[in-house]
Amino acid sequence: MISAALAAGAALPLMLVLAAAMPAPEDFFWDALMAAGFLAAGGISLLPVVTARRAVRLQRSASVARAGFELHELLSYLFVGGVLVHAVGLIVYQPVIIEYMKLSAPGYMLAGTASAVMLLLIVALSKRPRRRFSRYNAWRRTHAMLSLSAIVLMTYHVTGSGYYLVPSIWAWLLTAIVAAPTCLSVIGRRGVAAAEKGIAPAFNTGASSGHLNVWPLLVAIAGFLLALGLVFASLRV
Repeated sequence: MISAALAAGAALPLMLVLAAAMPAPEDFFWDALMAAGFLAAGGISLLPVVTARRAVRLQRSASVARAGFELHELLSYLFVGGVLVHAVGLIVYQPVIIEYMKLSAPGYMLAGTASAVMLLLIVALSKRPRRRFSRYNAWRRTHAMLSLSAIVLMTYHVTGSGYYLVPSIWAWLLTAIVAAPTCLSVIGRRGVAAAEKGIAPAFNTGASSGHLNVWPLLVAIAGFLLALGLVFASLRV
């Protein structure tokens, strides 16, 4: 049930593309790499609500909270990996893309590059944060600000290109889809701080220690999104 909900949420931007008035197909590999970008964007936008904090707010056990931390961590690797597949794949497939990463490039392309760099920075800082932050709250605020900035830049990159989302109403719908999880996470922050003791071990050790196995969820989500991306590219040929 959880894997289905997460997979569906990550797929929403790509489903929106299928509903929008799209340009003529390029070729299979181009559209597959674009699909990877949309699926990664949808997945990254969900991460603010897939956290241990949500488990605490719902008054779940400490093991569930730690499993939520582990799921958040593994999903972030999956979706940031999708961003790298999108970016590196396009550069390898069409090297001229490098020109769109220079300072003279359009703002939406610079936003995409900045978002990717910021996501990699978040992943790097998330490995054993105790070494870099003396207090959990300092780490949490830094992580939240970087994540919010990356999501905003990512959204501007996707909607600013306007490649798949014409007319602009589709871009506004995509913005609403991407922004909704972050807004919900901000609303759900109230009343959580006092009950967060179950998350502390994950911060102190920098390792996931959940007793619940989240790997089947991750494999199911990855498999579904991979199949969906390939189907999207095939339909566009």
